[in-house]
Amino acid sequence: MPVEFEYRDPCLTIEDLLVKAGCQPSAVREAIDLFGPQFKNMDGALLYRGSESRFEGMTIEEFCSPAHLKEAKPHWFFADKIVDLEELAFGDKPTLKARGDLMKEVGPALYRELQQRWSADDSLRPGKRPSAAPSPKDRDRTPEGDAKANNPWSKAAWSITRQGQVVKALGLEKAAGIAKSAGSYIGATKPAA
Repeated sequence: MPVEFEYRDPCLTIEDLLVKAGCQPSAVREAIDLFGPQFKNMDGALLYRGSESRFEGMTIEEFCSPAHLKEAKPHWFFADKIVDLEELAFGDKPTLKARGDLMKEVGPALYRELQQRWSADDSLRPGKRPSAAPSPKDRDRTPEGDAKANNPWSKAAWSITRQGQVVKALGLEKAAGIAKSAGSYIGATKPAA
């Protein structure tokens, strides 16, 4: 049975991954313009197909991993002082002093972008830390692994709407096989535990 792959826009994907990696907003914009178009959809993965041979064959997740970027593009990250101020301003125990220090250090425009990244508001409630991209080593990159990750009956990708689309496109028998591979069945109301 052929594996169906979903189209992923490289520019949107690189933006999301770099924000989660903690890159500066100006670096995110630079990466979207320079590197986004150099990633191509191939067998369900976004692979680098640009002019820099040192990145050839990397997935977009590998390219955007904080460990790789801190080595290849260290200037895309904030200085440690800014990272520490960010944590104090929006982390578990934010203070007005820390927020004032951060605004003084980076200016109001960048302060608002950082505040948005942390999903923080003007109250002193803690924000939500932008999370780094999952390690590509933790992901099964085979076509079967991609199919499992996109299975609408699996716990990770549960979607009743998508299940209906699969049944309509492939028929009841094939859809039942896909559901069974996720430990579920046609008509289930919640994912298998």
